[in-house]
Parts: sequence; structure tokens; C-alpha cells
Amino acid sequence: MTDPTATEPFLPKISLRWLIGLVTVCAVAMGVVQQAITTGQLWAVLTTVLIATLTLPFLMYVGSFSLASLFSTLGSAAMGPEQPIRVHAPTTEMPDAMSDPNHRNGETP
Repeated sequence: MTDPTATEPFLPKISLRWLIGLVTVCAVAMGVVQQAITTGQLWAVLTTVLIATLTLPFLMYVGSFSLASLFSTLGSAAMGPEQPIRVHAPTTEMPDAMSDPNHRNGETP
């Protein structure tokens, strides 16, 4: 049973099988890129373009999100600690509409 008050781990739990698979996929992709650069074969060049087309938008998303998170963190750190704003005072009964100072003789503002 897990402890509900425990902090979340910084990195998610990744199995060794997933890591081996990721390394294998990256090795195959780098082999294709090497074939495109050294031999200039059409299939390798097109596959390299496909790999770049799929990975570059993802990397740009990760980079822009990280940059926005950094600016948000710096901005909140520069403003100092937050003070909670009290929105309302809790009561046990509804306020009387006639005792409202903005309400005059049944008129609506």
C-alpha cells in the first residue's frame, strides 16, 4: 500500500525493457541517418526527413513548454510569497435583502 502523503518521484518509473527498446529504436534511427549522409540513398534520405518531421515539432513543444515554465517560476519567485485573499466571510444564514445598503425602496441598481 502506498503512502498518500509521500512526495511524487522526480522521474517516473520506467522498466528496463522500455529503456532497451528506446535505445534500440534510437540506434536504428541513427543508422538510417548515417546511411542518408554517407551514401545518399533515396530511401534513407526520405526516412531521415520523416524522422525529423516527427521529432522536431515534439522537441519544439518540449522546449517552449520548458521555457514558459521557467519564466513562470522566475516571475512567481520575483513577486514574493502569496497572501491568500479572503473572498467572503462565511455566515450561518442568508443576508436580508432589505438590510443591504445598496438596496433602496425595492429598486434594483
